[in-house]
Amino acid sequence: MIRGGGRARRLLQGHIGHAGNTPEDGREACSHPRRNGIPFRRHSYCDRRGPEPARADGAGVPDFGEYLQALATLNRSEIVAMVLTLGVLLFGVVTAVLLVRTRIRAGLAESALRDRIATLRADHDRLQTL
Repeated sequence: MIRGGGRARRLLQGHIGHAGNTPEDGREACSHPRRNGIPFRRHSYCDRRGPEPARADGAGVPDFGEYLQALATLNRSEIVAMVLTLGVLLFGVVTAVLLVRTRIRAGLAESALRDRIATLRADHDRLQTL
């Protein structure tokens, strides 16, 4: 018994391709999207061209000359504004990283203290029963 979708089952059983079963373009005459599915193509774009290797454009080392020229043309107030902006950004990133590290350390310490409390309670209960 062949299980699966209607189109695949009929294809394997030989019903597709008979006169009156399919329209002129080779697809099954069906308006339901799940039953109709994606039309089968004999040749795809990838089969004809084959895979292409990945390539990077350029000679390898980027040219920073234009950026350095643009930085050299900035006046004093623009440089101060840029340094202040970069400083605020750097401060935010560093404090966020330190906050995450501190929270991780605090979580580990809390877990160790909870384990210690559970051990002490177990010892206390054991001594109470003696």
